Amino acid sequence: MSKYKKILIIVLVVIGVLSLIYGIMFITVNFDKAHKTFKTVYTEKEYELPEDDKLQLIFIKVYSNDINVKVSEDNKIHLRYYEDNFGKYELYDDIEDGVLQLDYTLEKKTKSKLNFLKIDRDTSLILSVPSEYKGAVNVSTTDGSVTANGIKMATLLSMSSVNGGITADDVITISKFGAVAGKGDVNCTNIMSGNAYIKSESGTTQLDKFEVADKLQMESVTGKINALNLKANYFDLKTVSGTIDAYVLGSSNDYFMKTTPNKGKITVPEGTRTAMGTLKTETETGNISVVFSEK
Repeated sequence: MSKYKKILIIVLVVIGVLSLIYGIMFITVNFDKAHKTFKTVYTEKEYELPEDDKLQLIFIKVYSNDINVKVSEDNKIHLRYYEDNFGKYELYDDIEDGVLQLDYTLEKKTKSKLNFLKIDRDTSLILSVPSEYKGAVNVSTTDGSVTANGIKMATLLSMSSVNGGITADDVITISKFGAVAGKGDVNCTNIMSGNAYIKSESGTTQLDKFEVADKLQMESVTGKINALNLKANYFDLKTVSGTIDAYVLGSSNDYFMKTTPNKGKITVPEGTRTAMGTLKTETETGNISVVFSEK
C-alpha cells in the first residue's frame, strides 16, 4: 500500500470518528432541550359539591393518572385532580341534570414524549363520596390504576383501566359492580352487588368473598381468573385461551349446567336441569374448573 493511500485511510477514519462524536452530541443536546421544553407542570384542582343528594352520576375519564375512590370525611363529594401541560381537562357540572363529568384529552403532539418523562410526584385523582352514596360512579383511566375501598353505592360502581390494575375492597353496590382491565390485574375482596361484571384480557384476576344477588359474569381472553367464596344465582364464565378456577359456595344441585368447551376443557359437577340457578361456562382453547362447597 502506498504512502498516500495510508494517509487517505487515516484521514477518512478521523473524519468518521469526528462525525460520530458530533452526531452523538447533537442528539444529546436536542433531547435535553426537548426534555426541558416538555417538562411536566402540574396544577392542583379541587372541587366540592355540598348538594350531593341531587347528583346521580359521576363520570371520570383520565389518561395516565391513578384513580382512588374513597369515603369522604364530611359526607360530601370531593374531587381532587392535577391539570398538566400535556392535555386538557373539561369539567361538566350540571346539578339540575344530576351529572358531574370530568374528561381528559391528551394532545397528539405530546403522546410520543410521555415515555421519556419521569413523574416525580403523586398525581392521583381522588374522588371522595358519602359512605352511602345514592348515585352512580363510572371511572376509567388509560395508563393508571383504579382503587375503591369502603364504598356503598345505591346504583353502579364501574371501574376500568387499559394498562393498569383494579383493586376493590369492602364495596357494596345495590345495582351493579364492574371491574374491567386490559393488561393489568384485578383484585376484589368482600364485594356485594346486585349484578357484577369482571374482565381482565391478559392479566390475573383474584376474587374472594364475592356475593351477587343475580348475575356474576367473569371473562378473560388470555389471562387467569382465580375466584374464591362465590355466591350468585346466575354464573357466566368465559375465556378464550386463559384459565378460570371458580369456587362456589353452595350445592351443584341448585344449578343447571350449560357448558360450551369447543377445543378447551371444562370441568364442572353435574347439576339439576330443573334448578333455579344457572352456571354457564364457555371456552375456545382455555380451561375452566368449577368446584362447589357447602361450608
